[in-house]
Amino acid sequence: MSFGVMKNQKERQRIALAALLHDIGKFWQRADDHYRQSNVLAEVYPKETWDLTVPLYENGDPKYVHALWTNAFFVKTKTGKKLNLESDGDDTLANLSANHHKPHNHNEAIISLADKWSSGIDRPDEGEEGVSGYHQVKNKYGKDFVRRVPMHSIFDSIVTPHGGSKTGEAHTYRIRSLELDAETIFPGERDNVSLQDDYKKLWDAFEKEYRQILESKTDFHAFYVSLLTLLKKYTWCIPSATNVLPSNVSLYEHLKSTAAIALSLFDYFHEQEEQLQVSGRQIVNQPKQDPLLLVCVDVSGIQKFIYDIANKKAAASLKGRSFYIEILLRNVIDELIRHENIDALPSNVIYSSGGKAYLILANTQRVRNALASIQDKIAKNLHQETNGQLFVAIGYTSFRYESRWGEIEYDGGVKTKGYLNRISTDDDKVIKRYITKNDTFNLSMLWRSVSDKAAENKNKKFRNVYIEDFDKMFVQGIDFDANARRCAVTGEKILGNAYKLDDVSTVAGGKLYISEVVNQQIEIGKMLRTARQIVFSDNADFHTANLGRRFHFKESFDDFASLVYLNDWPNFGRNKGGQSNIFYGGNYQPSLVVSNG
Repeated sequence: MSFGVMKNQKERQRIALAALLHDIGKFWQRADDHYRQSNVLAEVYPKETWDLTVPLYENGDPKYVHALWTNAFFVKTKTGKKLNLESDGDDTLANLSANHHKPHNHNEAIISLADKWSSGIDRPDEGEEGVSGYHQVKNKYGKDFVRRVPMHSIFDSIVTPHGGSKTGEAHTYRIRSLELDAETIFPGERDNVSLQDDYKKLWDAFEKEYRQILESKTDFHAFYVSLLTLLKKYTWCIPSATNVLPSNVSLYEHLKSTAAIALSLFDYFHEQEEQLQVSGRQIVNQPKQDPLLLVCVDVSGIQKFIYDIANKKAAASLKGRSFYIEILLRNVIDELIRHENIDALPSNVIYSSGGKAYLILANTQRVRNALASIQDKIAKNLHQETNGQLFVAIGYTSFRYESRWGEIEYDGGVKTKGYLNRISTDDDKVIKRYITKNDTFNLSMLWRSVSDKAAENKNKKFRNVYIEDFDKMFVQGIDFDANARRCAVTGEKILGNAYKLDDVSTVAGGKLYISEVVNQQIEIGKMLRTARQIVFSDNADFHTANLGRRFHFKESFDDFASLVYLNDWPNFGRNKGGQSNIFYGGNYQPSLVVSNG
């Protein structure tokens, strides 16, 4: 019986979507009026029954008011009903998402815990509540700081010998959808102005496209992939937390990591047959063992693979090989998250670029076994296709947070109560390797440990291949094959089909030949010049070592095709399949412009 059948898939989908949108109310709140003047909240809470969703102050005012807008979002869009994700009783998608500051049951507690742990990743040793910079924020930006604090550039946090920026101003991003133009992607020296009008314009555009996705995507996975793309487009520039400075973690990243943690916690508790218990606002039985894995995927041999080519068809081959690496990493991730014993979602991918990816997964026996089997499959397929030039190493470390209510000291000695997050691991090898007498385990150690583990696996690269195919590789060998040809691009012996290069000069004894994979990379390089999208389909022309999904660059008329747009945003109403995008600059090269002046 498969992993998906053993679980209630709709319950898993509710958890993932509720976590992904748990703080969407922050976006809408900043575009709307004060909660007492909001027409939206007046309609959803006609009798000001705020306590249905959030805890109250002693005077009756609501805390964490952004959650009220999160609830309103689900009510107004009818998301749960349209996706057929509602359940009986009070466990609605709206309650599951909005009640993360006042959980009532196991599933709501999972979202609440995931939010706190994600905040711990965003702001180590602190959470969303009672952070130490609150008074600094309020003094600088005033009472309406949630609509005035912008997204800060992470580069402002870099300590330089000169003490930072020359002007001392904060470098912040404009509140606008993500586009590849200088005004959007480069921060400027502007701060402490009202952003409400910008938020409103951005929210209106987001809501319009959200409803498009909701109407056009009947499959949950297609909806979820498209929603992730939409959130990247509109929430990349929105600060996740406005009560701490610098505010340099985007709402998009916080939503994504919360969804990754929540789904992983759900799977962990399902395997352990445990339930979180809630007393008041407190979760009284947090995990005593590590429920999460941070996983590193590391592609090695990239430089040699891309540049170790002959002069024949070098330009097209270079472009194709570079793009091959990008799609390879994407397809390796696809192998991981779509494995029946992992069954994760794209939001479980925390970072993916430059031949490396990091994921958060459940620390279950099923997942650990799946990672080992996937590592073996990737090694076999890549060794066969690239003659051992490329290798993918996987490493992971288990971890957890302890989120407890305690005393936080502000700058200046002022003390308050709030959630404290302390990260830990049960991995004895990691503890012995990274922790000294004066140290405690921290987030940077976690990241370093998984990268080091993946790097160590490179020392055992293709071990399973060599053991299983020893005679074929070291006794028979390709050099003993009298019919083997040498590839004109890579110079390597050709395994499998050989393709003629008809448009290059002949050499003594006949035509030049290239391998099947090089022929594919040349064709990819050619098509990329005019390609506008990548279409993933089972019957497509290209593949990366038969890992993940096949792909092509042709116009697709398949209504359910999975489309990835190049340097553009999708038209979400175009088809019913999942739609995403990547920014790809490989079709352009730098040029020198000489001024006559």
